[in-house]
Amino acid sequence: MIEYKVKKGETIWLDEELEMVVANELAAIITEDELNVLNWNICGDHVHMLLVCDPDELANTVRKLKGRSAQRTKECLKVPREEVFHLWAQKFNRKPIEDEDGLANVFEYIQHNREKHNLPLNKELQLLVSEVCCSYEEAFLPEYTGGFDVVIGNPPYVKLETRKETSTALEKQGYDTFTKRGDLYAIFVEKGFDLLKPKGIYSYIMPNKWMQAGYGKPLREFFLTKELIQFIDFGDLQIFDGATTYPCIFVARNDIPKDEFDVAVLVAIGETDFNTNVQTNTETFTTKDFSGDTWVISSKRENKLLEKLNNVYVSLDEYVNGNANYGIKTGFTEGFIISEEEKNKLIEKDIKAKEIIKPVLRGRDIKKWIAKPIEKYLISTFPAFNLDINDYSSIKDHLLKYGKKRLEQSGEKGSRKKSSGKWFETQDSIDYWELFNKPKIMYQKFQVSPCFIYDEQGLYCNDSMWIIPTENKSLLGILNSKMGWWLITKYCTQIRGGCQLIWKYFGQIPIPELNGELDDHVVNIMELNNELQKITDSFSELLQSKFDIDKLSRKLESWHDLTFKEFLKELEKARKKARRDCNPLPIQEQAEWMEYFNQQKAKADDLKSQIAQTDSEIDAMVYDLYGLTEEEIRVVEEK
Repeated sequence: MIEYKVKKGETIWLDEELEMVVANELAAIITEDELNVLNWNICGDHVHMLLVCDPDELANTVRKLKGRSAQRTKECLKVPREEVFHLWAQKFNRKPIEDEDGLANVFEYIQHNREKHNLPLNKELQLLVSEVCCSYEEAFLPEYTGGFDVVIGNPPYVKLETRKETSTALEKQGYDTFTKRGDLYAIFVEKGFDLLKPKGIYSYIMPNKWMQAGYGKPLREFFLTKELIQFIDFGDLQIFDGATTYPCIFVARNDIPKDEFDVAVLVAIGETDFNTNVQTNTETFTTKDFSGDTWVISSKRENKLLEKLNNVYVSLDEYVNGNANYGIKTGFTEGFIISEEEKNKLIEKDIKAKEIIKPVLRGRDIKKWIAKPIEKYLISTFPAFNLDINDYSSIKDHLLKYGKKRLEQSGEKGSRKKSSGKWFETQDSIDYWELFNKPKIMYQKFQVSPCFIYDEQGLYCNDSMWIIPTENKSLLGILNSKMGWWLITKYCTQIRGGCQLIWKYFGQIPIPELNGELDDHVVNIMELNNELQKITDSFSELLQSKFDIDKLSRKLESWHDLTFKEFLKELEKARKKARRDCNPLPIQEQAEWMEYFNQQKAKADDLKSQIAQTDSEIDAMVYDLYGLTEEEIRVVEEK
């Protein structure tokens, strides 16, 4: 900070009347140009002014102050136009103000300068000075500390949990948007605004996950302190080659919030260019409708429907009394998740092993309505069981072959994370283990389409899945319906082409009252899917055994979706991969396979047709349970 003084020269002494002429002109310029003046005073033959501005702007500012006040004084004194009139000295110098004490001293010096020169108090001047001076806080906004007119960027997407040193340093710097489980791009948002001038424009393209994630709450609250201008959500549109992302563009002004801002949720509509897509889908939203809580950005039609549903129905979390749990965390999958062959060997060595070996599902083992046949088993040495591992000799020997250090829960390198569990126990206590033995809905935590099943066989699952203990099969119908998936996409975080069903958000979806209306349809569609799976698995097993194929390709696994020509082509590829010297199937054998293939495909197609019909009926019944109008159904199905 610098104090500028006018050098002494030939002076004109101003009486009180002329002082006010000069003062009024100076005040007018201060107001017009929004100058940051902390204090100023006129003392007969000189003016002191404590002005905060960019050094590059100073010369023009002083020139304007001197020029206009001199011209106004000349007019008041009625000096002929052609005569030269000098009110001010030609030059001024500068004196640095290096600290807060220096600033306070200069402020006081200017304040009492008239007293120092034994000049009378001028109340009119005092009032004018106070009217145009600004506060310390206003004077030192970023505008005069290098603020930019515009900040545009694509910040890095880095989880702070993976950068502990960076995270610690950022936490110490006191960023409002910082959370330990957050992402670096949130800090970049705040830093972007720090670099702006007042009323400067900010625009970033970044992930949209902050709108719903828990770590995004500070960022949501931060945005609401600014003037939001435009938000563009790309929805499912992928704009970065080679990367599946869910970006958004946020445009804001470094100013106080306004009542409304524009929102555009883009849709895939052929060759439509970006600007047209934005213009077509832009709607105006009210700022007060947003808070630090989850932001659900949708069209007004969708928001209207969501608001209606939330006002009428309870949340899923309330519907199931908060009774939802994640699957088993072992901390060491290789040791605790075993094959059927390994299971049989362990039981053969020690029959007691059967007590704690449970059938287990992984996320990949389920699809909509049903699970695949069990392939894996869980060694359920839960801490809640308080087992003595010496009572299970074959289990103990199996685990020890991986090394006791690898299994210890010490948190040391090469071991499992630190916990109070014993070396042979699973990672978490699993106090709710009994719930796995009860009827329940099971589902993948990450889904690209509805993937919920109903289990009454006492199946367990790993932590890529969750369970909802319930005997209500109609709830399964809701979750696997078009309506259920639409709600999931509204509340859950979109990621990698699908949705992450974190309970905090998934549990918010509204659920209507259910009294078994869907039960018969749900049971029917599960039976149809199981029958289809038996046919497809039987055909696949025949292929593998007949042609000695270890693993079928994805196309061969879905053989019923192929024509015979396509099937034969894929089969020959698999045969050559299994045995390079194999010859093509003889014509006679091809004919036999064609007849059998067409028979099995016809059965599969008939079942798929029945499944599609039942699915459609369930969708219609679900719409009815939610009380949707034809227009509201279109809102759901358009998405």
